Amino acid sequence: SYHGYQPMVSHSGRYVLSYNGEIYNYHEIAQSLKNEKIHFNGRSDTEVLLAAIDVWGLAKTLQKINGMFAFALWDKHTKKLSLARDRFGEKPLYIGWLDGQHLVFSSECRALRCLEPFQHKIDTNAVFQYMRYGYIPAPQCIYDGIIQIPPGCLTTLDMNHIQPNEDLLSLTRPYWNIGEITNVSKDHFKTQHSKSLQDEHVFEHIQSLLKHAVQTRMIADVPLGSFLSGGLDSTLVTALMCENTDSPINTFTIGFHEAEYNEAHHAKQIAKHLGTNHHELMLSGQDARDIIPTLTDIYDEPFADPSQIPTSLICRFAKDKITVALTGDGGDEIFGGYQRHISGPPLWNKLSYMPYGLRCLLAKTIKNTPDYILAFINPGYPEWQDRLIKLQNALRSPDFNSFSHSFVMQWGNPNIICQKGQDQSIPLTQDHWYPSVLSNLETFMFKDILHYLPNNILTKIDRAAMSVSLETRAPLIDHRLYEYMAGLPDNFKVRQGQGKYLLHHILKDKLPSHLYERPKHGFSVPIREWLRGPLQDWAQSLIEKDDDYLNQKTLMDQWTSFCSGQDDNYNRIWTALMFRQWLANGQTS
Repeated sequence: SYHGYQPMVSHSGRYVLSYNGEIYNYHEIAQSLKNEKIHFNGRSDTEVLLAAIDVWGLAKTLQKINGMFAFALWDKHTKKLSLARDRFGEKPLYIGWLDGQHLVFSSECRALRCLEPFQHKIDTNAVFQYMRYGYIPAPQCIYDGIIQIPPGCLTTLDMNHIQPNEDLLSLTRPYWNIGEITNVSKDHFKTQHSKSLQDEHVFEHIQSLLKHAVQTRMIADVPLGSFLSGGLDSTLVTALMCENTDSPINTFTIGFHEAEYNEAHHAKQIAKHLGTNHHELMLSGQDARDIIPTLTDIYDEPFADPSQIPTSLICRFAKDKITVALTGDGGDEIFGGYQRHISGPPLWNKLSYMPYGLRCLLAKTIKNTPDYILAFINPGYPEWQDRLIKLQNALRSPDFNSFSHSFVMQWGNPNIICQKGQDQSIPLTQDHWYPSVLSNLETFMFKDILHYLPNNILTKIDRAAMSVSLETRAPLIDHRLYEYMAGLPDNFKVRQGQGKYLLHHILKDKLPSHLYERPKHGFSVPIREWLRGPLQDWAQSLIEKDDDYLNQKTLMDQWTSFCSGQDDNYNRIWTALMFRQWLANGQTS
């Protein structure tokens, strides 16, 4: 309807809003405003958001709204421009200077590239961070002079006084300070539960929060479904959706012809038990080859999580039948489900006492252990091999005794092959809001939420979905869930070697345990096999293309070593390939 057209002017005429996203509690906010005699012309959440700002002001409105969003607000009275991004960073938001003179902002880099005089100059430090992590962490951007506004932040520019080329990051402040939120939550639990915290009370409260998070995200006047991978998170979200509707929901999954990666049969069994309309797509190496040239357009900036391939394809697959999809994204970060959460803290406690020379010897031993022995020890070998490579790199680090540093080393790709740029620390503006006291487990989880969740997980799903005009919603990262979980002791996250303890407990009343109680698999993709098979010619052609950013000799040596089977550095290879593909697609001049 025209009532939702943007930019939209507020009822008072003071504010003008350009907005991308979804406010899940806008009906509740609209009702509160109606009680204050506010009249609405239409039913859009854009109008409700503007009316709330008109009545309550921007600061109070940001605290009240629950959603995923990026917006720009112009105040005609004060001549101030405010740009805000949602708490967890589900929606992107860029701002910067063109030619040091012209202020620009957008939710997509591609929009900025259309402007003149945009020179497309690449930030070499951003390339360095990309080659380490496989993504570019906020506030950095691939383009020099442009920044990403970090999650939970507000950038306010007084256009009466702003100077050309002014440092925009210095004008950015958190409106939802996750460090302070974490401190408050932990203090609350200490005072309210000084003796003991009953499991049943926690289960009941978490289940209530989960149900509400799912219900609010199911409010839609368009076809709705869920992505069902067969894992714990998406299974729980789908089960809660089924409890909230009388008609079967549409579920979608993607599988692989490579048996060790394929979990589609688990999803099919779960869908049958829940009674959903289930849709399955099997993915081959040729399917991957066909979509790869489009990935750098979809992701705008260089991005190298290999699961971007099935994510993009499942979004395209689902769009034929639905417009909104609920996902299980964020479950690992909020509830403690990654292997680093489960085994990382106890392993670090043991290894941190080991002398540096002995750690290097252990790293060498792991590297020289034959592949077939590792495969025998760990049947989930494709995931474990990558973890062992990262562990070797961490063990060799002289700064291993710094838990924060060892965490970074576990994450990033070793053997950076950049010609330029600097090995900076994690460039998080939010690092200075760090909670006062965290356990080792909480340190892993907090940095995952601050760094890995917005820059990798949410980037991956949002860009893929938006490319086909599909809207995805992630109930497990509702901020009220985080605020409650942040205060809970570690044993409600990982207990007796089991991650996501709370979610396991809640799901056991909804499905037979054999459907979901199995080793964590993750959305792994057979990139290793594809690069030595159907993708080899494509990869070879890009590896041979020299550029100004990567060390060509090092890259060629790593590719030769990978193809011969001497080294399984497929993550480093894939990261370089996606950067080269991004360059080849003309994203820079």
